[in-house]
Amino acid sequence: MTVERADVIVVGAGIVGASCAFRLAEAGLRVIVLEREPAPANGSTGRSAAGVRHQFSDAVNIRLSQASIVDYRAMQEAAYKPIGYLFYVPPDQWDEQMRAVALQRSFGVDVHVLDRAQAQARVPADVQGLRGATWCADDGVVDPHGICMHYVARARALGARVIVNRLWHRFLGFGLVNPLDQMHSENSATHPALLDELAKEMVDSKFDLNKMI
Repeated sequence: MTVERADVIVVGAGIVGASCAFRLAEAGLRVIVLEREPAPANGSTGRSAAGVRHQFSDAVNIRLSQASIVDYRAMQEAAYKPIGYLFYVPPDQWDEQMRAVALQRSFGVDVHVLDRAQAQARVPADVQGLRGATWCADDGVVDPHGICMHYVARARALGARVIVNRLWHRFLGFGLVNPLDQMHSENSATHPALLDELAKEMVDSKFDLNKMI
């Protein structure tokens, strides 16, 4: 039996795990990534709303977003679109939002404070009960799956091992479980009775995967 050794084991091949794997491999470390799903980007990354923004209230998230968006601008797979991000703010949260704006601006973020009429011109809404809004044109949307696979490829090119769940990958190939696009509930198993039987067999065999391969 061959034993693989690594300096770092990354659990999860979503956008965070994949990017960490790449940066660690870039630093010269031996990296193994373990993913429970049949492919990368099948968890929260694949279900992401895909928004990216600078508008946070703490320095760590602001700086992480700045560095990430710089990468996304240059990454074809990211498909970065700076469509802007607007926050409508009620009166009781206004002072807190202004403190966040001051912090964002201290890091060079081009964020604007809008009155209700200015905000309505960008995103029409019922503004009764709202104080105003903040807007950053550099915020936008990306392709999370494209970004994740970009980092997976770069990590692998530097010698990282990305290991996915091959058993479920086989079931997917036979059409026994939901396809890779799991964001739509109508994508049900094509053979649900058979899938139920396989699940029962796994329990009865005490999850002896050798019986399933």
